[in-house]
Amino acid sequence: MNKKIILLIILAIITLIGIFIFYQYQKEKLQKKPTISANSIDDQVSLVVKNNNSEFYPNFTVDSKSHLVDLNNDGRLDLLLYVVGPQACGTGGCGLYIYRNLGDKFELINSVSVVQGVYLADTYTNSYRDLVIAIGGGGGKSASIKIQYNGKNYPDNASVNGDFIIEIKSIIGLEKIF
Repeated sequence: MNKKIILLIILAIITLIGIFIFYQYQKEKLQKKPTISANSIDDQVSLVVKNNNSEFYPNFTVDSKSHLVDLNNDGRLDLLLYVVGPQACGTGGCGLYIYRNLGDKFELINSVSVVQGVYLADTYTNSYRDLVIAIGGGGGKSASIKIQYNGKNYPDNASVNGDFIIEIKSIIGLEKIF
């Protein structure tokens, strides 16, 4: 065989190995649930905000709004983190990050995209509080959508995976968070 062909085959193999290693690293990073530890609840929230923003928006300046609420009636305040800013939001809305309080640290349950507002529902599914997400923009129809905890997490996109609340009066009286 020609030396150039052998060299090209070797370079292709090295490239494929590099792609495989990078894919495994990214896959492992996505599967690992970030946890944050601190002494006080205020310190924990500050660390979560800092870690969340640097983890998901490493090269951008974003603002975060936080709200503590017991989502699962375990007596601990869980964290809803709403990230806003030009780099964090699209025409459909911004990102909501839902953290479970484990006592000495917060653990990311999951994030929900295209969020324009968040309300606390007065119902529970699988022992977790249902959330009502306001969606709209980006050419889509505005709506209020209830998302429910499935035993592992909440849906990651309310406009695709939620139950529509057709009448606007159904959110009247619900506690608006963001």
